[in-house]
Amino acid sequence: MSRAGLVMSVLLVVDAIAQVPVPFVTEEDRFMVFAEGRFEKLEPRPPAFVHAMEGQVIYRDHQGQLKIFLPDGRRLHLLDRNGEEPRGTRTRIAWLSHDTLKTVREGRRASLPPVCRISA
Repeated sequence: MSRAGLVMSVLLVVDAIAQVPVPFVTEEDRFMVFAEGRFEKLEPRPPAFVHAMEGQVIYRDHQGQLKIFLPDGRRLHLLDRNGEEPRGTRTRIAWLSHDTLKTVREGRRASLPPVCRISA
């Protein structure tokens, strides 16, 4: 590989890594995110649950509210006030809220249709 090709590869990797939000808790127990070259303070206390995935961070704050941070425009949205612990992958997250399965689509909460109904 040529030197220019190696430099371009390194720059592409660094650029890809820089786009992923990185959540962390400071020594003062503040919950923060590093995204798009900025440090963003999200909560005054550490979260109970954190899941970082492609361009967003989903977390349950110390009061039990499920929230999402989107670095685009530095937006923070409330997803759910209560509900079960979310399960996630790199690209998708879902959780139960009462009897409804919910996920995130385009930065907002969305209910998923039932797959099947079981009658007794």
